[in-house]
Amino acid sequence: MKFLWFMLFSTIEGFAIYALSFYIFRLDMRRYLPHVVLMLLLVSFQNYVARDILALSAAAPIINLVLSTFFFVTIIRIPLVWSMVMVLTGYIGFAVLQTSLVFLSLGFISLDELQVYSWKAYILQALTGITGWLIGWILYKKRLGFTFDFEDLRFKWEKVLIPTLIAVILVGLAGMLYYRDLVVNLIGMFLTLIIFLVYSIKKETDELERR
Repeated sequence: MKFLWFMLFSTIEGFAIYALSFYIFRLDMRRYLPHVVLMLLLVSFQNYVARDILALSAAAPIINLVLSTFFFVTIIRIPLVWSMVMVLTGYIGFAVLQTSLVFLSLGFISLDELQVYSWKAYILQALTGITGWLIGWILYKKRLGFTFDFEDLRFKWEKVLIPTLIAVILVGLAGMLYYRDLVVNLIGMFLTLIIFLVYSIKKETDELERR
C-alpha cells in the first residue's frame, strides 16, 4: 500500500515540474499528456527504488533530471542544451513553489516532519502538483513565457557555458538540500530560477531582433 501511495502522490507532484517546463516555454503539455504520464510513472518508480530500496536518496534527483532531459530530447524533440534548460527551469520552479508552500504553512509542515509524517508529505505533494499545474496553465493561457525556434537560437559560447552553469547549479542545489535551511534554500533557488529566466529573455530578444 505504501508503494501505491508513493507512486500516486509522486506522479501528482511531477505534474508541477513538467507543467512549468512546458508552459514557461509556451509548449502545450496536453499534446503529450500520455507520454508525460508514462514518464512521470517511470520517474516515480525510479524514486521509490533509489530511496526506499537502494537507499540512494541523494542520487534520485540527478537521475530524474537525466531521465527528464532525455524525454524532452527524444519525445518532444527539443535540442539537448535547451532540454536541459527547460527541465532545470521546471525543477527549480517546482522547488521554489514547494519551498514557498512549506514556508507559508506557518509551521504546519516542516522539513523534519515530512520525514516522519507521510500524510503531511502527501498533502504537500498534492498541493505542489495542483498549484504548479495551475500556475503553468495560467501562464500559457495568458501567453506569458517564452516562445521561439529552439534550433535557430544558438550562441557560439553556449555549448560550454550552459553545461558548466548546470553543473554549478546542481552542486549548489545538492549543498542546499544537505544543509536543509529553508530560507537559504528559497533564496538560492530564486536566484537560480532568475538566471535561467534572464537567459531565456535574452534568447527571445535575440530572435525578435533577427526578424
